Parts: sequence; C-alpha cells; structure tokens
Amino acid sequence: VLVKTPYHHRDIWDAATIRKALEACRDAQLYVAMNLSFACSMRLGEILGLTAMAFQRNDLEAAAMVEPLEQAWLYVDKEVYRARRESIKALGENSVLHIFDSALKKPTATVLVLKKPKTDSSIRKIWIPKTVAYILRHWKECQEKLKVTDHSYEDHNLVLAQPNGRPCDDRVIEKKFAQLK
Repeated sequence: VLVKTPYHHRDIWDAATIRKALEACRDAQLYVAMNLSFACSMRLGEILGLTAMAFQRNDLEAAAMVEPLEQAWLYVDKEVYRARRESIKALGENSVLHIFDSALKKPTATVLVLKKPKTDSSIRKIWIPKTVAYILRHWKECQEKLKVTDHSYEDHNLVLAQPNGRPCDDRVIEKKFAQLK
C-alpha cells in the first residue's frame, strides 16, 4: 500500500512581491535567473542549460545590434541536471549532450550534465520581454569581458555559469534565492 503524500499549498508571489525581490537582489547571477524564471516561466534547470546557441539569428544576439529588442526570444532545448555517474547510461546517450567532468581531484558520485528535456513539449521557443532582453545582453557583455581577462575561464557557452565558466549547480542558485527571501 502506497503512503499518501500530504498536499502542501504553495504561496504564489504577486507582481508587487516579485518587484520587491528583484529590487532587493544584489547578486547579478541570481537577478538574471529570477528575471528568466518570473518573466519567461522557465524552470531552473532550463535556465542553467541556456547556451549562447539559444540566441541565434533573429533573436537576442542578432537583435543586440539593433534597437529595440522587442523581437528577442530564447530557444529552450536542454537543461543542466545533476546525475549519478552510474545513472548516466540509463539516461541514454541520445539525451545526454555533455558531461561536465568534475574539476575536483577526487572522483564524485554525481556529475552535472547538459541533457535534453524529458519531454518533447518542453522544447520550445520563448519570446522574452524587452527588459529581460536588455538584462541578458548586459550579462553577456560582462561575461565576454571576464572571458578576455580570466585565462582560466572554461567556456562552455553557458548563459549562467560560475565566475570560472564552469556550469552552475541549481543548489547554488537555490541557496542564493533562499538567502534573498
């Protein structure tokens, strides 16, 4: 007999609460993630899996050259996911696009992977508000400066990455968001 899991109602933030949280946010990486989450209804794994490839012709990168950014969009077709090394084979070679090998000296039981979403309906084109397009364009400019100055930067082409270019674990963003709340 299965144990019934109790349902816990989640409070949903209204526009005023979201605005207050964004105004209070002092962490640039969290600010970008929050804007993508709130404005585009993206899940954290999708946000962390965004690559510059999501910004091709007729989108953010191309639109960055002309004003205004009203026609900017993102293409969501991958996500960052933490998987047990032994489970990666179960995910299937076709769904795992890239394995981010650990920079640690000793092996770990889990590893971050860039993978395709579970369902085809999760693959989608998202039109983004002009304000979010400007935020992403500014964020990309800051990343490009960092890539030039930091020769140890590991460029995985991720929109949201750690300061050294390595992929960002969802726990990092979740911890920052919990501190902000």
